[in-house]
Amino acid sequence: MRRRKGNGGKSGLGLPAVLLVGGLTVEALRHWIFFGAIALAIAALIIWRRRSKAEQWRSSGIAEIDMMSGEQFEMRMERFFRDHHWKVRRTRVTGDFGCDLVLFDSQGTKIVAQLKRYGSNVGIAAVQEVLGAQHYYQASQSVVITNSHLTRQAKELALRSGVRIWEREMLIRQLTKDREDPIVL
Repeated sequence: MRRRKGNGGKSGLGLPAVLLVGGLTVEALRHWIFFGAIALAIAALIIWRRRSKAEQWRSSGIAEIDMMSGEQFEMRMERFFRDHHWKVRRTRVTGDFGCDLVLFDSQGTKIVAQLKRYGSNVGIAAVQEVLGAQHYYQASQSVVITNSHLTRQAKELALRSGVRIWEREMLIRQLTKDREDPIVL
């Protein structure tokens, strides 16, 4: 029996296969480097945002607000609005008809504010109270400001009735604004 000369069972694609696999590997490496660079950029952005948010949180004074009484929170917010060139009138501690601050912006628009310094979520009663205060004080706008969050029902009523909401994150953002930056309710 005669044996055939050959490549020992190899297919004869040795060099082309190596070049093909090598080319694919280089192309894959290019993609990996590209996507790796994107992943690093995203990671850097996330770290920067977390640090930025942590700095914003510290500079807002929210930790101190969380320790205040309701009346101290009212005084803190009164000072905040005055510092931002708003006219402010505080109402009585009790019998305030659902309003803690009566605010006047630079155009003279009257806005009533119900302030809630809570350790838990603020319920629908706060929105109902400020709606009553808006009518009583004949204000054109109303806002509930809290260091916490509103319940789902309170948010829904506020949305449907036009009551603005400053929950914790919005309060922190507003408290870190420069005195010359406009406060928008």
